[in-house]
Amino acid sequence: MASNQSVSPAPPTSGLVRVMGQWDLTALTVNGIIGSAIFFLPATIAGLMGPLSPYAYIVCALVTLTFILSFAEVSSRFSSAGGPYLYAYEAFGKFVGFEIGWIAYLTRLAAVAANYNLFIIYLGHFFPSTTSGFLRASIVFVLIAGFALINIRGVKYGARTVDVITIAKLLPLLLLILVGLFFIEGKNLAFNSLPPYEGFMRSMFLLSFAFGGFEIVTIPSAESVNPQRHVPRALVSALLIAAGVYFLIQLVAVGSLPTLASQERPIAAVATVIMGSLGGHIVAFGALVSTFGYFGGAILGVPRLTFALGEKKQLPVFFSHIHSKFRTPDISILIYSALAFLLAVFSNFITLAAISVVSRLIYYITTSASVLVFRKRGRAPFTLPMGAAIPLIGIAFAFYLLSYTKLEEVYFTLGGIAVGSIFYFTAKKVNARDST
Repeated sequence: MASNQSVSPAPPTSGLVRVMGQWDLTALTVNGIIGSAIFFLPATIAGLMGPLSPYAYIVCALVTLTFILSFAEVSSRFSSAGGPYLYAYEAFGKFVGFEIGWIAYLTRLAAVAANYNLFIIYLGHFFPSTTSGFLRASIVFVLIAGFALINIRGVKYGARTVDVITIAKLLPLLLLILVGLFFIEGKNLAFNSLPPYEGFMRSMFLLSFAFGGFEIVTIPSAESVNPQRHVPRALVSALLIAAGVYFLIQLVAVGSLPTLASQERPIAAVATVIMGSLGGHIVAFGALVSTFGYFGGAILGVPRLTFALGEKKQLPVFFSHIHSKFRTPDISILIYSALAFLLAVFSNFITLAAISVVSRLIYYITTSASVLVFRKRGRAPFTLPMGAAIPLIGIAFAFYLLSYTKLEEVYFTLGGIAVGSIFYFTAKKVNARDST
């Protein structure tokens, strides 16, 4: 619930330009949530949940809402760049803040690299020769370099690109929903028993990947118009849009295709059943647009994390460099783009997607916990109802979901924390030496 009372936010980042409005932020958030997951997860969720699989999306949306509301309250206190990193830094100190910023960075790096892999897979639907070898690497390079140049030229151009792509990526999904609703057969939605509890919880864990990515909107707050008002609205609005699209897609898929759980490209298979081969081509193209849009949102938002770390001298200061003409964090954009290229070329989609889930849940926990810390310092412009209940429920959900991870899915995050610790203490030592 809104309040006229406010707490003085951290000083805004200097040198950056505030050009992103309410629609830009909402589009960026929708784009961050609706990425590649909807094009491959429906089959997996159908295998785990059967005819009740559409409702798994609703349950996961409610779980995600507890995280989003905590992000909404905390984000209303700040107008600086950094997102989860900034919140942890201000609430729990430099070391925890750095680790969360580093984990968030690695999470988004893994997620965007996973999407590049999926883009190439779907591009192979039209051009099979592009899925391997030098041509595959060349296409990935051109895509990443193109988005990097767009965003270096100015956040306005990056934001407008995301606006257009967000609309384009939703159109094929909405077409599938509108046509597919007439092909649903009631017998395909009938069930005789509830799915196993283990299957339900694994579904929640996997769907947290589908609903993740909303935090991207909190990172470029220093380039947003009135972020303390618009970011909370964008978070809640985007979740409602994504939940509606996900539920209806899964409902159409389960209701029209009995063999959904065994499909390698489930949504393309559903479209082929409903609209013929043309439908399959449209959805395959929609997958390309969706992943394409995800690239733009990631390169727009994520480099602001290392920019914020560089500003606070927790990474080398060149990360906080601002282009003299375009006023954008050009070095951070270029480094992120180079790392994304390497991961995309040398890793696979499944591994990278699983890694991002584990890492995300960690900074969902710290952001939810920061709500309780900041409340001791004053009331936020956007304050949650029900006292401490919502952030505490979110923390409990996150820990419970983490218990359903596989050991190999944790290794990358633990390794990332270790590497981040080395960076942190090295930078601290260098700064101490320079100050003497």
